[in-house]
Amino acid sequence: MTLTVQLSAQGVPFPCDGKFFITGAASDESQSVILSAFPEEIGPTLVWDTVAQVSYKLGPIGFSILDNHLYAMDTATFEILKIDATGHVTVLGSIDSKIDTSLEYKAGCITATGIKFTIVGRDPVAGTDERLYNVRLDVPGLQVGNLALATQGQIQINDIVYDPHFGVLYGFDAVNRRLVQIGGGLVAGFSFQSADPGTLMSGLFFDQKGNLYGYGQGSGSNGRDNTLFRISKQTGAVTPLRTVLRSVRSDACSCPYEIILDRSFFPANPLPCDTIRLSYKLTNHSGFIYRDVILKDVIPQGLKLIETEYKPFYATVQSLGPDSIIVSYSDLDLRTDSIVFKVVVDPNVPVSGFQQAFLERFPFGLGQRILSGSDSNSELSTTGLEVEITGDTIACLGESIPLTAQSSSQSPQLNFTWSDGITGASRPANSSGTYLVTVSNGCQSAVDSVSVTFPDDPLSLSLPDQQEINEGNGFLINLTTNGRAPFVFSWTAPEEARLSCKTCASPIASPTENVTAVVTVTDAFGCTATDSIRLIVDKIRDVLAPNVFTPNQDGVHETFFLTGKANAVIGRLDVFDRWGRQVYHAENIRLNDAASGWPGNMGNREAPEGVYFWSAQINYADETEEQLQGNVSLFR
Repeated sequence: MTLTVQLSAQGVPFPCDGKFFITGAASDESQSVILSAFPEEIGPTLVWDTVAQVSYKLGPIGFSILDNHLYAMDTATFEILKIDATGHVTVLGSIDSKIDTSLEYKAGCITATGIKFTIVGRDPVAGTDERLYNVRLDVPGLQVGNLALATQGQIQINDIVYDPHFGVLYGFDAVNRRLVQIGGGLVAGFSFQSADPGTLMSGLFFDQKGNLYGYGQGSGSNGRDNTLFRISKQTGAVTPLRTVLRSVRSDACSCPYEIILDRSFFPANPLPCDTIRLSYKLTNHSGFIYRDVILKDVIPQGLKLIETEYKPFYATVQSLGPDSIIVSYSDLDLRTDSIVFKVVVDPNVPVSGFQQAFLERFPFGLGQRILSGSDSNSELSTTGLEVEITGDTIACLGESIPLTAQSSSQSPQLNFTWSDGITGASRPANSSGTYLVTVSNGCQSAVDSVSVTFPDDPLSLSLPDQQEINEGNGFLINLTTNGRAPFVFSWTAPEEARLSCKTCASPIASPTENVTAVVTVTDAFGCTATDSIRLIVDKIRDVLAPNVFTPNQDGVHETFFLTGKANAVIGRLDVFDRWGRQVYHAENIRLNDAASGWPGNMGNREAPEGVYFWSAQINYADETEEQLQGNVSLFR
């Protein structure tokens, strides 16, 4: 069945743009006010639009997508009111003779079709909800039907609302402070958790994303509605968002319904002669299963429909010409589904003349005719074919270079052929030479080539087997290799090797112990080779002292000093007379340095001839020490 009913009476409609509406009053005697705002603006900067202030006692309220008007019931007169976007109120009539006026009416909403105004009747004595009334808004006289509520225990539902994504009717039970679902008169809420004490909902509404909100009382509200809440449809958890209008006689509603049509081409940049996919994705968030919906589209020039690739069982392709599509849907269910066609790109006709696809046979609030989006995926443009070979161009002998041909096109019909007959986008290169690939889709082709180089011989590396080094001296290590520069060198050796660098070709080694140094070289081809050298330290320990010296100013043997070939420093040298008195002391002096020796004096006077005793601490380059001592005769 196709919904084409239009409600009577003219007025300025509200846009179905996701806004929600809240009604309330300062007191039972005050005028009712209707405010609106967007759910995503809930927060510190929430700004209200005042829709109207009316003298009626507004109770249940709802939004009809058939004419985009608000409908409400005056709880004092049982009149059904129609409210337009200017705040103008039209009284459609009273239903006092068609409902039980001894009941209270607080909860209500408009069904997803926009035709029925559903309200809940409560026994004021027993304090429990008893019946659902459905007021027909699309026929003269406001016909009313009713249904008994089946519950376990006492319930008080202060508002109800339909889920736009799944069509489920939700309510909030004030007795148990929890979310409930209502179906066929049965009220169930055992799976939902209870809210905090003092939490009540006077109004429920959805946004277009399917998020459920509530307006009502939070803890400490003193019996007034003043808080916006977020309610989980999965658990029933209630989260306060912010404090807003403080009121009585409150209710809430929204127009969260939408049906989305997305058209897309894949790939969006095909090549001439390509067979591509044309997809229409339909998302029904209207809360209602629409029947006999029609999808129409005109195919742009340069494209040709060839076949249906996929369609849901409830869709029938009524017309599939080379340049147009007509599809009928027996049931547009509350889901997201697609229908997919195969399209060929004409190599001789430029693609042009894009129009928006559309769905039709919908009520006024959904737009009656729903157009496809106009994003980049809804159109396409053909491109020229290009190809590029990626991968390394040099490698070590005996290895293999993986080459890959890449095209900017996403065409599924691309064929890659290499000059030696290998097919496919990827292939190995095992020898030096030029590798050429051709890519084609049957209409266009492109070529690219790359030169690959391997070395003529394996990489070699040579170092001396060993090298003797006098302790304390340095040795420049030289290596030879047949590789191609640039090189990467990596030396490893114990700290005792004292290498001047570990990433250069020829480091200087100044070892203090016998060690082995290892080098690894990598050349421009990525080849590696390793060799090592044994560094042997010749530790010389000869330190000599004269037994006679003659400080008589004849220029021969004028001072007492230590000599030798050892790489060492005299850490301390002391000279004593025969009574043990120190006549000379020096520190950190060099071997073979006559100027640093004892000149044969005792302070400011000459030392007498005789035998003197000496002791010395020798510090070698490997950080070992040796204590030496002896005597020396002084003659003049």
